[in-house]
Amino acid sequence: MSNPHERGRYDAQQGAALTLTELERWLALWITGVYRERLHREIGTSPIVRFQEGLRLADLKLRVVNDVVKFSLDFMPLYERSVGRDGIRLDGICYWSDVLRPHIESRAPRDPSRKRKFPVRRDPRDISTVWFWDRETSSYQRVPYRNLSHPATSIWELRQAYRAAKSKIQGGITEADVSKAHEQMLEVEKDAIRKTRTMRRNEARRTGGSLPIPGQSPLGRQTTANDLHREPILPFEEIEDF
Repeated sequence: MSNPHERGRYDAQQGAALTLTELERWLALWITGVYRERLHREIGTSPIVRFQEGLRLADLKLRVVNDVVKFSLDFMPLYERSVGRDGIRLDGICYWSDVLRPHIESRAPRDPSRKRKFPVRRDPRDISTVWFWDRETSSYQRVPYRNLSHPATSIWELRQAYRAAKSKIQGGITEADVSKAHEQMLEVEKDAIRKTRTMRRNEARRTGGSLPIPGQSPLGRQTTANDLHREPILPFEEIEDF
């Protein structure tokens, strides 16, 4: 499965291309290594010094996060869902794991006429998994797609896939219809990337692919120092994708 978290790219200064994961890491390093140490005009000191002062005045000790997964999930969107015979349904997607089996068709403790709702969290950047809060063990339990053949995707891509499926299909839209629409979207993206690479190569051939005349650049003008330091062609860069 492709990782939607890695597909989004950010063009930073000097032409650097970062994945979303890399950008998040860069931002975290900047905040913890640069911003917190800088003098803040509004508070007259650095954020880390003010934070430590607050702990001391409140007589609190800094707690270390032992369960990183739980800590991260506590900040993710929260939903309440019942557990049916096919698992948990969220945004039209069905999720299943054996950890749900004891809770199938559970009734609300105070009102047996209603189904019991359970806390469920999900990372919107990768909705291939939801996290079921098990009150008995006080821990999150991983619950993946019921249909494991579906590709990993983000909530934003899912919404796009729903719109694409709705525009092509009359009547009710099934989970399979949405999955198919999403796969077609991924193929369009891959094709666009391949075409972009081919266009870049063709442009390189037109502007710098011919052998230069001694003393001249490929464009016919006098060779300069800049021509001698052009970006080299990387290995296999000129091989077409088939």
